[in-house]
Amino acid sequence: MESSRFNSRDNVIIFGSMAFIIVSLLDGTLTLWGLGLGAIEEVNPVMEWLIGKSPIVFMAFKLMLPVILGFIF
Repeated sequence: MESSRFNSRDNVIIFGSMAFIIVSLLDGTLTLWGLGLGAIEEVNPVMEWLIGKSPIVFMAFKLMLPVILGFIF
């Protein structure tokens, strides 16, 4: 029997992390799109401040946050 490089727990963590990053990317993209259309307002003051700095800064933070939380928890 060939040994796997990752055990099933590792696979669940990797899949969960990738799914969380994809959902965060989708959330950030749809937020910027909705703001651009004037269809929504950002109610989180930190995210509103980041968007005001730059959409790139906002997206970087939006994608970095799940990675940081993944290392903490």
